Amino acid sequence: MVELYKDKGVTKIVGIESRGFVMSSAVATRLGAGIVLCRKPGKLPCETIQESYQKEYGVDTIEIHKDAINENDVVLLHDDLLATGGTMKAACDLVKKFNPKKVYCNFIIELHSEFLTVETCLIRILRLAHCSNSNQQDCVRTFSSLPFLYGRGNGNENKKKRVTHKGHSSFL
Repeated sequence: MVELYKDKGVTKIVGIESRGFVMSSAVATRLGAGIVLCRKPGKLPCETIQESYQKEYGVDTIEIHKDAINENDVVLLHDDLLATGGTMKAACDLVKKFNPKKVYCNFIIELHSEFLTVETCLIRILRLAHCSNSNQQDCVRTFSSLPFLYGRGNGNENKKKRVTHKGHSSFL
């Protein structure tokens, strides 16, 4: 995962409670980036900003410290598992409140069913997260397992991006 993001300028890695903390901490150390914990309410010691989201069995809330991210940051959100995408969407929405330069999202494992493919998950997450003016072309899939990029104001908002991984290439 370090190889995937070493040239992206990542300044902060957001680990999502709680298994996301393990990998995000290790990657942050290797990239020389700061670590931001995204936790359930009441677990962080200082003033926080929250985001609530609907789960299949009710409403849940996550939060991060109010001073954890700024407009100059390039953020990598990391969680171990992508199931429905609800937690990652909420984390992405929460991080976007800080208006960082870019936000990458990364998962290690993605759950599949006969109705849920990798491409379906990507499209669902992009739609849920409303990446960069709700334009899916502004989001770059960088593979590992299903990361994408939300960017703002870099002058390339309307250009298609070429993505290559292990001999496979596509334009998004």
